[in-house]
Formats: sequence, structure tokens, C-alpha cells
Amino acid sequence: MKEKLITLDLSDETALRKILPCSALKTSDRNKWNKFYLEHHKQPSGETPPHLTRQHMIGVYLGNETVCLERVINGKTQTEYLSTGQTCIIPAGVEHQVSWNNELEFVILSFENSFFTNVVRDLINPDKVEITPLFSTSEPFIKQIGLQLKAELEADDSNDTFYAQSLFCSLAAHLLRHYCTKKTSEMKNNGGLSQKQLKQVLEYMHEHLTEDLKLQNIAAILNLSQCYFVNLFKQSMGVPPYNYLIQQRIEQAKVLLETTKLPISQIGLQVGFRSPSRFTSSFGKYAGVTPKQYRKLQ
Repeated sequence: MKEKLITLDLSDETALRKILPCSALKTSDRNKWNKFYLEHHKQPSGETPPHLTRQHMIGVYLGNETVCLERVINGKTQTEYLSTGQTCIIPAGVEHQVSWNNELEFVILSFENSFFTNVVRDLINPDKVEITPLFSTSEPFIKQIGLQLKAELEADDSNDTFYAQSLFCSLAAHLLRHYCTKKTSEMKNNGGLSQKQLKQVLEYMHEHLTEDLKLQNIAAILNLSQCYFVNLFKQSMGVPPYNYLIQQRIEQAKVLLETTKLPISQIGLQVGFRSPSRFTSSFGKYAGVTPKQYRKLQ
């Protein structure tokens, strides 16, 4: 008798427990990571029953050892030999089943179809566009997005969702270019934001530089979707809004390091970083030295 097909709603962080041997090691906050979700898993050998998800789902294998597994997507079976970073794509509503004989460590990135529909509408002139299933393959860009999101999930200040939102926008745009029924290499190019729009956004970002900014709140100033705003901002400024935000926080931190004797941890908090470790790593990335080294050089 054919096994009953299970439908999973990944907005429930316990959903995958219905088909996997163990609970996730860590999951994103469903309330704060709006319309997209992340889970980090380490599963012993096992198999899933046939299932489908209401959300689009991407799996990125993180293990160091090559693992053999058998995957079934919409009735088509394939034997896979997973190496670190290999990626599979399971669109919403697509029947999926997998079995494996060794421990698997992986992250699951998933997002609501409504989020992707908005991306399609905003970034291209679409006919009917759908994400296509993908058996596991090497996909460096998605692997990097997965690792960055995993690091964000594990960060001690992961309540800052701006970065995660920006990464999911980049992921959606990548899928649109490379893994859809209607592939496109060209996104809409409207020349970026108007001078008036750019002035509004930059003023808002500077006024709220030290706060827990949300991408959707900034985009809402111009009545734009998150991903469309990211695309237009990057056209205008040459960098995504999150990168610009961090650059401005670092510049403000430099001034405080040069002109005050405030403790470095306090300066980090004062310019908008939620933890000393995030401040130190971000400062080093953009300034080339640690905050302590920068202060000594002045």
C-alpha cells in the first residue's frame, strides 16, 4: 500500500519532526524572520515518508564526509553522493522523499510562496514563473547564503533581522535567474531610486542608525517590497542597504574611538551593534583592524 502523503507547514518550527528522526539543533524565530525560515539539522541514518511542503525549501549539506542517499522528486528517483555544500531545491507542493545510511548535517532554508511571488512581480516582467525542482548539485552561491544564514542564526545578537532579510532577497533573486521555468539574466533596471527617494531613505537610516532597523520598514517608506527596494538601492549606491548601514555604523564608531575614551564594548552598543563580538568582526571586515588596534593607531 502506498504511504500516505504528508503535507508540512514550515511556518511551524516543529513541522519537520513529523518526517525526520530528531528535532532541529536550532531554528529561526518564526515571528521575527517574517515569511522565511531557517533550520540547522544533524540527523542519524533514516528515511522520510513521502511529503510535500507549503513553502519552497532548499537543503544545503554541511557534512565533511561524502554521504550516499536516494532521493525521489515527483516520482523520479536519483542516487546522490553528497559532498559539502551540495544543494537541492524542493518547490512548494512538490512530492519529495529521501533515505540515507549515514549521519547528515544540513541546513534547510524555506520561504513562503507569497514572498517569491512579490520578488517575481517586482524584479522582472513575468509571465507564469515557477521554481523548478533540483536534485543535489554543487551550487556555491546558495551554499554561501546557507552558511551566512546559519552563522546569523547562531549569533548572540540574531534578533537583528536586517541581514537575514537581505540574504533571503539575494537568494530569491538568484533562484529567479537560474532555477525557474522562465529563466532571466536581466532584472528590471529602473536606474535606481530617484534623488528624492534616496534622500528620504538615507535620512531615515542615519536618524535611526543605532536602532534595530528592519528591511521591510525602510522599504515601506517608499511603498516598495523588500527585494525591489534592495535592488533599487544597490543600483543607486553600489552596495546593498545592509552593507551601507554597517559602513555608516563603523564610520560613527571610528569617530568615537578617536574622540572619546568610552570602552570599546560601549561604543559598539552605542552605534547599533547588539554584541561586542558582532562589533569587532564587522569593524575588522570594513576597517581592516580591530577597534582596539584602530584606537591605538590614532
